[in-house]
Amino acid sequence: MTVTVTSPAGITTQFAGQANAVGSYYNPDVDLIVEEPGVWSVRVDVTHRGASSAGQRIGPQPPTGTQTYNVYVVREGAERLSWEDGTDTVTAFSAGFPRNFTFDLPDGWTEVRAYLTVTLPEAVLTDVATQNQGTALRYQ
Repeated sequence: MTVTVTSPAGITTQFAGQANAVGSYYNPDVDLIVEEPGVWSVRVDVTHRGASSAGQRIGPQPPTGTQTYNVYVVREGAERLSWEDGTDTVTAFSAGFPRNFTFDLPDGWTEVRAYLTVTLPEAVLTDVATQNQGTALRYQ
């Protein structure tokens, strides 16, 4: 696998390695400290070169995959946005019904661009930038 991390300023850091037999990878020698506030991009490119639970791979080309996701870095002590009920807590919602989210902006904030990521434990469902609408950010 190859991992490419891009900072908000566009500086890239790249490292490569091989996952263990169950697909996990961690190397403390390549830990990256992110201190620049903003949206960091992480791209992971993988190539499978071994056997799977179904046996040895057959074919001329090994299977490959790419996943890109964002990591959001804020300044220490940054104000959190409250939403709808005045809290900033994470809440689970029932599936199947539209859910409207409204995040109130602090006084004086203008031209706000927010980044929204909706995930499941195994997948990124959406990763988009949104603009403020008056004194709030809204998403359905």
